[in-house]
Parts: sequence; structure tokens; C-alpha cells
Amino acid sequence: MVCTGGVGYIGSRTFARILQAVPDPSDLWLVICVLRVFDCADIVDLLARHGLVTERLATTLPQRRFADREEQAAAIHDVRRRGLDPTGLESEGWFHAECLVTRPAAEAAGVPLAELVATGEGPK
Repeated sequence: MVCTGGVGYIGSRTFARILQAVPDPSDLWLVICVLRVFDCADIVDLLARHGLVTERLATTLPQRRFADREEQAAAIHDVRRRGLDPTGLESEGWFHAECLVTRPAAEAAGVPLAELVATGEGPK
């Protein structure tokens, strides 16, 4: 499953419903792109309770330019409130997203995320 831009609109309740609909949630792979203005710890915790490991890519992904200075100021405020540094990211005029990769614990233990991303190999 891929979710990009959805976490600003949906939360852990929606992810819980998705997990209920999947025959074996412990075998699920997800890629979730979350704007840095949003905290998704509750979603990560929910996924962990189903035996899934969530890891963040080392880099962020630029999403779009801010519509105006007000939107940028609000985003910088939200990012700082989360304890993150907007320097070089939101301060440069772009929303940035963290890319989270969620996969079964056994898969995460077997292949480090950096290797998975470098090789492009997914589940077999």
C-alpha cells in the first residue's frame, strides 16, 4: 500500500480499519509519505502492534512550493513545534515529507532499509 499526502487527512483510526480488512496485517508492506508538519507516531505505534517495523528514509522528499509566506510561516512553526529543524527544507520555500517504509519485522531484520532502497528489491 502507498499513501502520499493522506496523513494530513486520515489518522490512526483509518489505518486501524485498513489493518482489520487485510487477511494478514503482519505481512503488509506500506510506503507512507508524511509532510513534516504532521506527527504520525500514533500510526507507527499502531503498525508496530501488528508486528510491523516502520523506518524513515534518510532524506526528505520535496512536495510542493508554499502558496504564500503565511503558509510557509505556519509550516515552519509546525515543524519547529515537532522539534525538527526547517533549515534547508521548509525555510527554502517547500513542504517536505518524510518517507516511511513499513514492513514485516522479519523482513526488516533480514535486509536493512538502506540496502533495500539501494537494490530496489522488495518482498519475494
